[in-house]
Order: sequence, then structure tokens, then C-alpha cells
Amino acid sequence: MQDEDLTKSRFEIANKDANEMLELVRDKWFSHLDNARIQILFDLKSRMKGARLILGRIMKANDLIRRLTDHFYPGGCDYILFLDKIAFMMVMQESDKKRLVRHELRHCVYNPDAENPWQILQHDIEDFEIEINLNQDNPGWAKRVVQVTMDIYAQQKESGKTKKDKRNTENVVLMKRRKVANV
Repeated sequence: MQDEDLTKSRFEIANKDANEMLELVRDKWFSHLDNARIQILFDLKSRMKGARLILGRIMKANDLIRRLTDHFYPGGCDYILFLDKIAFMMVMQESDKKRLVRHELRHCVYNPDAENPWQILQHDIEDFEIEINLNQDNPGWAKRVVQVTMDIYAQQKESGKTKKDKRNTENVVLMKRRKVANV
């Protein structure tokens, strides 16, 4: 069991649903990103920043990432979009998925004068104001998604503990049986 855990990756290539959502959002709001090569990865573990669950994040590809993603796109990816798989696949409604992908793509900027024209904008006060306006119809969507997703992670952790406790109990019983058999 331990060896199996070591071979598991934290990430997997996102499914068709996630890629279709990316294209839908990009087509509707982000025409300046039409030529951006964006690879989506599902994060299979909870990513926390302090006490906050991170539902998604986007990263500008460096030279190493471009080289490692060359088999997806000639020249490699410009961005990697990470999505929490449990949140995206089990919790989010379609409107939530759009909101999350839209939020992450809002960080992407094209600057044709730069050596690498694909850039990332960090959060700032203006960004928060825009997000509030974009989500006026459902301002608590992210809080709801985070809470349900955190509950699922907690259940999975508890379930894993139960299985581990059961295995430990079975091992103790086996050891006692061996001891009795050797007497």
C-alpha cells in the first residue's frame, strides 16, 4: 500500500468537460487569449493557503514547463490552469465552473512587446471590485463550493483513517494469533 501511494501523482490531465468549459469562457470573454496554449490539470489533493481551500489557480509556464508540455502543444504550454478536481467534478454547478475559469483567465494578459508575451496579473483591489460586480447574482458561490468541498475532503480523510485503523487492527489480531500459535 505504501509503494502505491508513492507512485500516485498529485495531478491528472483534466477531462473533456473542463476543456470545454475553458473554451466556452475563453470564447465569450477572453478573445485576447485565443492563441494562448492552456493546459488544464486537476489537482487531486486539497491545496490550502492558510485556512483557505484553493479551488483553482493559473500559472505562467516557464521554460521547463514549456519543454515538458511540448507533447501537448508545439512549443509547449503558455499557461497551466489547476482546478480542484473534487470541487470541479462533484460540487460545482455549471455557473460555478464558468465563474472559476473566468476568474483564473482574468489573470492572463497578452503583451506582444515582451520576450514572453503571456503574462500573469496578481490580485489587486481593482480585481476584487470587478469580481464583486461579476458575481452580484450569486456572491456566495465560492464560499458554498469551498464548504462542500472541504466536507468531502474531511469525509475522505475520515474514511481513510477508518480503513487504516481497520488494517492496523487486523495486523494486531494476526500478530496475537501468531504468538498464540508459537506458544
